[in-house]
Amino acid sequence: MPSKIKITIFCLFSILLLQCGCTQDFPQQQYALTFSPTEIQSVEMKAQEIPLTISPSNDDLIHISYSDRTGTDQKLDIQTENGILTIVANGKAATKNINFALPPQSIVKFHAFNTDFSLQNVSGTISVETIDGDITALDLEGNFVLRSGRGNINIANSQGDISVFGEHGDLTLDSTHGDIDASNVIGTIQFTGQVLEGDDIFLETDHGAVTATLLDSDNAFLKIWTANGSVTCLLPQVETSSITCMRDPSTPVGKFQIKTVWGAIRVDSGR
Repeated sequence: MPSKIKITIFCLFSILLLQCGCTQDFPQQQYALTFSPTEIQSVEMKAQEIPLTISPSNDDLIHISYSDRTGTDQKLDIQTENGILTIVANGKAATKNINFALPPQSIVKFHAFNTDFSLQNVSGTISVETIDGDITALDLEGNFVLRSGRGNINIANSQGDISVFGEHGDLTLDSTHGDIDASNVIGTIQFTGQVLEGDDIFLETDHGAVTATLLDSDNAFLKIWTANGSVTCLLPQVETSSITCMRDPSTPVGKFQIKTVWGAIRVDSGR
């Protein structure tokens, strides 16, 4: 083999070894922190692109768990001051998820930029706001505010005083009951479920379309209208036009309303 070719091959092999050395896996371990609920009123998630899971704890304390590198190679920095817990990543964080285990009836606010949130089986007064992340919520009970500027929000099997806010993403509500408000700007809203006694559900968009499937809700009060969009209403016992759909039973079971400025509305019974 000519010497020039040998030198070229040796150089390429050396470069590959250097690249492998730069991307080697660092040792990791699990970390766990515990706080009293009175110590944390809000969480500022300044670390980027790390999903955050919110689940119930088995006691009356807040537990935070995550994985990180060991010793001085740790990437996550978690600090508390004046009731604010701040999470910062020094470089690319090693963890793939941070879990918050909250006791029942917790009162806490979460703020983030591009964090995806997952909530399940939690109760209390909880606010979650992410600018560019998705929010998935299941089996919530209590007072909740869920907001995402450019991400999608999905909530199911939940009840309470719940507000869902979007801008460019899509909002999906399934079997969610209580005092429910969902508003969007450009993104869509999709609702599926029954309207039960005591429900007061209001869906509103500017340009986004709204689709609703009302299951076994023939006795619910309905008020559906648009300023400049269109209304398609495939429900029994309603008064309809191209921009409205109304029903006002003598003894209504729950209340359901939709309003848009430009968005198209379609409502059916799923039959």
